[in-house]
Amino acid sequence: RTNTNSSVAAVIAAIMMMAASNTFATGTSAAQFLKLSVGARATGMANAFSSVADDVTATYWNPAGLAQLESTEIGAMQNSHFDNINFQYIGAVSPMADFVLGASVYRLDYGTIDRYTASDTKDGSFNAGSLAGSISAAKKIQDNLLVGANLKYVSESIESEKASTFAADLGILYKRNNMN
Repeated sequence: RTNTNSSVAAVIAAIMMMAASNTFATGTSAAQFLKLSVGARATGMANAFSSVADDVTATYWNPAGLAQLESTEIGAMQNSHFDNINFQYIGAVSPMADFVLGASVYRLDYGTIDRYTASDTKDGSFNAGSLAGSISAAKKIQDNLLVGANLKYVSESIESEKASTFAADLGILYKRNNMN
């Protein structure tokens, strides 16, 4: 019985180590553009904005933060990177009777990319890009407890290949004294 228990434990440990490694990580780097910062204030705070999230960019950082807004806000951002890579964000939020609704769009355009053959000869060009759209809702449950959610559509393309999916974000913002 001891040998059986130790064998089972060894198998479980091996499975856990394999699951934690990148052995099976092929294709797991999709939608990396969603890691790009949104908003000058949040970027200036070294992306430490999830516990603040008190403007239209809360649709990105923490949807629960939208429940703090008392008026309609619209925000837009253009970030030009090297080699004609451009990242844009546009968002809008509006308080309703008991909750706040928001929508946002994120777009990364990689520009025109040169295509080469296996013999390193230029063979035209192609385009690549990423796009995400989000609908957000947030509600103040108590004066110190806010909750929010995003429903997202995410799409990426490179040349003629395309992939898309749906995703969701859930956020909670708890305030106590001067801490969030």
